[in-house]
Amino acid sequence: MATGVFRFSGGPIPAGSSEIRAFWVGYPNNNPDLSLTWELRAIRQAGHAGHPMHKVRLDLIEVERTDVDPNGNPVPRGWLTWFRLVSTGTHPTDWEMLANWQTV
Repeated sequence: MATGVFRFSGGPIPAGSSEIRAFWVGYPNNNPDLSLTWELRAIRQAGHAGHPMHKVRLDLIEVERTDVDPNGNPVPRGWLTWFRLVSTGTHPTDWEMLANWQTV
C-alpha cells in the first residue's frame, strides 16, 4: 500500500476571519485508485506557547476529480478542491494544510 503526506499550503489567517482557497492535486504516478484526505493544522508561533487561542477550522466546500487545474488548463488527472478556512480563535493563527493519500 502506497501512502504519502505532503505539506501543500500554509500561511497566516487573522482572528475571526475566513478565506476560500482552491487547490489542484495530481494523482501520484497518475493513479486514480487513491484516497485523498486533507489535514489542517494550526502552527504555534514563536512566543505564543502560553495561551491556546490560536484556532482554525476547515470547512470542506467541494472536491472534484478533474483533468483541468483551477485556471481551466489541461493537466494530468487529479483532484480540484475548494476549502473555506475559518479562524475561530482570538489571535491571528498560522496554519498548514497537509494532503494525505493512500492506495484504495
